[in-house]
Amino acid sequence: MDQSHTKKSYILTMHAKERYRERVANGNSNTSKSNTSALKWVTKALNNGHVVSENKDGTTTYRYQKFLIVMSGKTVITISYHNDRDVKPLKEDIKQIILRRLKKEIKPLVKQRKELLIKASELEIEVLKSTSRNKQIRLRDNQTEITKEGSSIRSQVKAIIELGSHYGLSKQDLILDSDLI
Repeated sequence: MDQSHTKKSYILTMHAKERYRERVANGNSNTSKSNTSALKWVTKALNNGHVVSENKDGTTTYRYQKFLIVMSGKTVITISYHNDRDVKPLKEDIKQIILRRLKKEIKPLVKQRKELLIKASELEIEVLKSTSRNKQIRLRDNQTEITKEGSSIRSQVKAIIELGSHYGLSKQDLILDSDLI
């Protein structure tokens, strides 16, 4: 970028001056001082920033730190905040990669937990059918072990769901409503 920018070479629209006071100076500038400060800041921003886009309407958008500066020639039209609209497709791609990876982790855990629930139910039926007290105690012990294992799996699934929430994924994104978790 041209490093010969001077504060006298720019014109700030009234709108740009208001945006400077509001966004850059956080509303803490009086009008006479803020015009000089705004010109100094714009000069610094343009010297240290970079071109984001050259727009069809003839304006150029520069980025400096968290700000976007829209220029038409030497006139500053507005100063706004940079947001993530430029990286939104990338963020969505990353979210899909994370979703696939977390689903890959959860799927076998959900299957294993379902199998344990079935096994625990089958053991309950055997307990009800059994007439031997010793066999009932042994079956209940097996049920207790299965329940502990199921709780461990449930905790793992909950941890993965919590991790997913940090990336904007909901429980419904990761598991089916019919999955018993």
